Amino acid sequence: METECSIVQGPAVPTRLNVVIVEDRLTDAELMAAELRRSGFEVQWKRVDTPSSFVAALQTPPDVVLADYSLPEFDAIQALGVLWEQRPGVPLIVVTGQLGDEAAAECMKLGACDYVLKDRLARLGPAVEIALQQRRIEEERSRAVAALEDSEERLKLVLEGSRNAFWDRNLITGQVKRSTQLAEMLGFDETAMERLNAEWSDLVHPSDAAASAAAFEAHLEGRTDHYEAEYRLRRADGTWLWVLDQGRVVQRDEAGRAVRAAGTYRDISESKAVRERLTQSLDELRALAQRLQTVREEERTGISREVHDVLGQEMTGFKMDVKWLADRLAALDVQEDVAPLLEKLNSMSRQLEQTMQTIRRISTELRPAVLDALGVVAALEWQASDFSRRAGIPCDFVSSHEDIDLDEERATAVFRIFQEALTNVARHAKATRVEAELTLSESGLRLVVRDNGVGISRERAGGTHTLGLLGMQERAMMFGGSIGFDGLPGQGTAVTLTMPLGA
Repeated sequence: METECSIVQGPAVPTRLNVVIVEDRLTDAELMAAELRRSGFEVQWKRVDTPSSFVAALQTPPDVVLADYSLPEFDAIQALGVLWEQRPGVPLIVVTGQLGDEAAAECMKLGACDYVLKDRLARLGPAVEIALQQRRIEEERSRAVAALEDSEERLKLVLEGSRNAFWDRNLITGQVKRSTQLAEMLGFDETAMERLNAEWSDLVHPSDAAASAAAFEAHLEGRTDHYEAEYRLRRADGTWLWVLDQGRVVQRDEAGRAVRAAGTYRDISESKAVRERLTQSLDELRALAQRLQTVREEERTGISREVHDVLGQEMTGFKMDVKWLADRLAALDVQEDVAPLLEKLNSMSRQLEQTMQTIRRISTELRPAVLDALGVVAALEWQASDFSRRAGIPCDFVSSHEDIDLDEERATAVFRIFQEALTNVARHAKATRVEAELTLSESGLRLVVRDNGVGISRERAGGTHTLGLLGMQERAMMFGGSIGFDGLPGQGTAVTLTMPLGA
């Protein structure tokens, strides 16, 4: 079945969006389209609910695919498979009524960009926007990589054709001879070489002169096997040209002193610019991932407060009502008729108490209040204690400081990494004891979690299929930190987080 519709509302110049919606309910598809319209998109959408109609819809490449996790004839997993074959660059977001952690992880592992619950469609617009931005950055990155490869191929041809500039330095007299290709590289006439050699110190960018001189001196002293430096030279038109200067000592006297060195200048301006664009793209991707983590933590915090404050209060009131009824029934004279009712009310009271404990547990797992109220050290102490109680594995936590002043996002990252490390111990380590230590130095904080379990293998520590470990690494990298996994069979595992404190 296929339904097509165009919605044009919102800002004067809205973002055009071509969407394929894998959904068996027309009303749900219309709600998704309406939410995208509310987020400022000009939506052209098409609803499909079978594999054949989905393949047909992909003939015109969509900007994004929204797919329900499970349909009678089709689902998001199948849609991902078709998408990878037909349109591998198109992002897919799972929009479903409910989705467990394992199912969500499976979808993300297979290539889904995100997932949104139908009762929280307000997240759909931001999720689509992030997916589109990530796709644009990935496309730019692919173009940059292709440009870099093309640039390196051209540089190789330049080298093979001896179009690099060459230099030859007498280390005794300090005289340097440079080839005329350098003049051409800088936009001068080849007759200007004598002047260029005489004014060399004025050609080198002031910010780069000291580093290149230090690199050359290190080679002369034998601390490096060759000389290499990247710096800028002023062109004839006043702009700057990046060069890679490479060379080595080619002659020594009888005493072993260096008397002559030779090397080449290579124009690397284009590859330098490409590398800078790649770095910028990676920074943008990391910033997007950090924003996504922040949005998820904010959503968890909101749900936690709503569960604790609203649902918890309502259950408390309900429990008080049950107790009121039990007290009134207990005061009646005909106890033999009231006894079954009292027993039932007492049973309901016990169930209510269990439900309230469950509500408190869920609220704490979503966002522990101690993290916001008392800080990261207290939150880690609580998590270690809670882990010991739940898993039955003693966990000793020590900290060099009673409190560490971290911004909310860093504190959340440290807590989630610690939480994931303990989860891995419970699931995989078969350990009988865990030790955790948090220390602070001028370079930043260091968190080490050690267990005496089976030990993580090198293949598992470096594997891309382990979503938990990848998530820990990504959280650390967002703040300039790193995660190390050290394990030996039968000797346990040590997870080490290092993270700068930031500005």
